[in-house]
Amino acid sequence: MRADRICIRKLIFTIDLNHPDLAQSLKRQGQTFPLRVKTIYSGYDGSPRYIVIDGHKRASILASMDPNGMVDVDIIDDFTTAGSNYWGNKNHH
Repeated sequence: MRADRICIRKLIFTIDLNHPDLAQSLKRQGQTFPLRVKTIYSGYDGSPRYIVIDGHKRASILASMDPNGMVDVDIIDDFTTAGSNYWGNKNHH
């Protein structure tokens, strides 16, 4: 998992705006917890898009407050690149 800051327009999430208490909290404190997202690739140019795994309500409210804003996200590792958790570098003997 890695932390990043991305434009909210690149997120795919379910819109859910029926939480006035959460909206007031986000207006007062800002985004205190990052959204958990998973990377997918779509579009003709192959630019990354992100599916929200955890945080649909927060993403909906943040998007309604600033449709072009930047949000903090934790990107879940999809094991497509080499690293310490990459399955390809394990000894399979």
